This record gives sequence, C-alpha cells and structure tokens, in this order.
Amino acid sequence: MFDTGLLRSFVAVAESGGFTKAAKLLNCTQSTVSAQIQRLEDEAGSLLFVRSTRSVQLTSAGETLLGYARTILRLNEDARLCLSGVRHAGRVRVGVNEDLTDSWLPKVLHRFGRQYPEVEVELEIGIGPSLFEMVETQELDLAVGGLCNGRAEDRRLWSEPLVWTFSAGVEIPSVLPLAFSRSHVHTAKRRFARWQAAQSSGASSPQPPVWQGFGRLL
Repeated sequence: MFDTGLLRSFVAVAESGGFTKAAKLLNCTQSTVSAQIQRLEDEAGSLLFVRSTRSVQLTSAGETLLGYARTILRLNEDARLCLSGVRHAGRVRVGVNEDLTDSWLPKVLHRFGRQYPEVEVELEIGIGPSLFEMVETQELDLAVGGLCNGRAEDRRLWSEPLVWTFSAGVEIPSVLPLAFSRSHVHTAKRRFARWQAAQSSGASSPQPPVWQGFGRLL
C-alpha cells in the first residue's frame, strides 16, 4: 500500500509540471518533494518521471500510477468526510467539451449523483477554449475539455497524440489542405513546416468546410 502523503506529492508534481511548483502547492520545500518522489519510485520499483533542466515528464509507469493515485486520494478523502458526517450540498457549474457528452459525461454524472445527491450540477456544453475562458470569468466553477497548450493552473486528466491518418491508397500531396477551427491554426503553424490554410472557422466542428471540399476530415 502506497503512503497517501507520497501519492499526494506525486500527483502535485504531475499536475503542476515541476518540483518547485508542487512544493508551493504543498507548502513545503522542493527537497522534501524530491525525497518523497524518490521514496515512491523506490516503493514502486519504477522510474515515474523523466527529469530535465526545463521540465518533468511522466514515464509510462508514471502515467499508469497517476490514475490509481488520484483514485486512492479521492477515496481516502471520501472516507474521511463520510466518517466525519460532513455532507456536500449546493450547486456546481461545470463546462464539458461536446466531444465528451456521449461517452465520458453520463458515467461521471451518474457516479457523482450517487455520491453527492444533494449537489445540483449545472452543465454548459461547448468547446474547450471557450469553456476555460468562462472559468476565468467565473461563469463556471470548472471545465473539462481539450487544449493544445496547457496552462500551469490546469489539471491534466489525459493527453492525446495529434495524428493524421489516410487509407493505404491515398497519395499525400506535398501541401495538405485541412479544415481547422480557428483555435487550432496557431498549433499548426508552430508544429508543421508545410501546410496551407484553406478556411478558418470559429465553429467547434470542421465538418462544414470539409463537406464543401475545402479539406479532409481526419
């Protein structure tokens, strides 16, 4: 059984992206956090972070442990609140990316409703960048969605690689026409050397320009 104190430090480093930021969140010294991570790695028998002078990245073992660590810490807190007799009530305003409404959202809402029956959930369905702006303006309490560039105050729940896929018989042109939403254009400029903007849209879905022949839907 992993010590919850070590797991708390591990989650803090993973979510903040560094030992210094984690130490500030935990109100302790950086050397204390480093020692706790070393102890946890010794107990796990695996390297959990790849350290460099600029950043800290989770290893595959670290990615696996992160989900378990969050679950253990949440269950530990739930048990503490249950035994103390504290009850949660009120309203929480949540923004959710529209891509998550068919799979992830129903399961989470069902579990949350059973665990906190006196909490009213107010949902806002939209696209990631807009939802995060609503959090900053205090129109939402929290948001779950995708961002190409995370921020220090965000909590990363998962990451997805950006890939382009084609059928085996497709000849890839030297300049590839794609349909991007406006929020994706800056990422394409930064990551890909050769690309051509056929149409930029503020809509969350690039399907309309694809249907009109402006690009390929990947």
